[in-house]
Amino acid sequence: MSSLVKNKKYEMSRTGKKLISIPDNVKITLKQKVLQIEGQYGQLSYKIPQNLKVRVLDQNCDTLSDITEDEFSITNGIAKFLQLQTVLDDKKTRQCFGLSRTLINNMIIGVNEKFFKKLEMVGVGYKAQVTNGTLQLNVGFSHSIEMPIPDDIQVKIEKNVNIFLESINKEQIGLFSAKIRSLRPPEPYKGKGIKYADERIIRKAGKSAK
Repeated sequence: MSSLVKNKKYEMSRTGKKLISIPDNVKITLKQKVLQIEGQYGQLSYKIPQNLKVRVLDQNCDTLSDITEDEFSITNGIAKFLQLQTVLDDKKTRQCFGLSRTLINNMIIGVNEKFFKKLEMVGVGYKAQVTNGTLQLNVGFSHSIEMPIPDDIQVKIEKNVNIFLESINKEQIGLFSAKIRSLRPPEPYKGKGIKYADERIIRKAGKSAK
C-alpha cells in the first residue's frame, strides 16, 4: 500500500491553472523574476519562484508574441490575462503553483479595489480609538491595549466600537484583524468580545435556562 502511495503521480493545482485577469488600469512589470503590480491605490511586488514562469495572453487567450516571459511591462494594452506555468514537475513546484497564482491575483485585486474588514466590539465599557498610528483598545482589562498599525493598513473607528480596516494587502489585513479579534474572542453565552461583522456566533444557554 505504501509503495502505491509513494509512486502515485499527483496532478498540478487546479487553482494554479486558472487565468489571472488584468484590469485596464493596472500596470504589471516583470524584471529579474520580480513581478511589480501597480494600481490606483498603490503597488505590490512578488518574487516569482524559479520553478515557475509567467505568460501574457490577449483577450483570445493567445500568447502575445512581442512579450517575452523573462521581462515585460504591460499597461492599458491588449494584454488581458496572466498565466502561470511550471518549469519542473516536482513536489516543490506543486506546492507553490496554486499559492503563487492566488497571491498574484489578490495583489491585482488589492491595488485596483482594496480589501476591507469590519470588526465589532460587544461589551460594557469597550472602546476603540486611533492615536498617532496606534490602535488603542479598552476591552475589559485593567489597562488599555495599544497596537501599532502597519503602514499599509488604514483604520477607522465608528461609534467607538466598530473598527473598519482597509488595505491593498489581503494577507496583512487578514493577519491584523485576526490579531485584534484574538484579544477578546467572542464568548458563546452573551456574545461579549470582538468579532467580525459577518461572523455568526453560536450561542449557548446558561445555567439559568435549565
